[in-house]
Amino acid sequence: MAFQDTFGRPLARSLVQRFACQTCDFIRVGSTYNSTTGDVTETTTTYSGVGAVEATSYGAGAEMGRTAEQSLGGSRQLQAWFFAGDIGDAWPTKSDLIEYDGIRWKVIALDPELQGDQKFACLITARSA
Repeated sequence: MAFQDTFGRPLARSLVQRFACQTCDFIRVGSTYNSTTGDVTETTTTYSGVGAVEATSYGAGAEMGRTAEQSLGGSRQLQAWFFAGDIGDAWPTKSDLIEYDGIRWKVIALDPELQGDQKFACLITARSA
């Protein structure tokens, strides 16, 4: 175990869980393959109330409406921190989603990803889906 693992992971857990919003869910999107039938089925796993929302912003052309559907164009962006242990100890991918305050957001970037030998936390940037 790396030196920073002794304090980094517990600190990340404490901070993210302290500021987590009950209305901020992480949705891991994956797929399963049935080798008998050849079918691929999409799967989702929802981790409820685990994100600490940092900011939302409006892209070019977007009005400040509550949902993307209410705006005239452009898109909204959201940034939220997640503790890796709360979302399955795997970094998010661009297939994954965040649901915050009833709106779905598609993951577009992770920066930073904080880790030692273990994953600590990540800041996800997502765009209204």
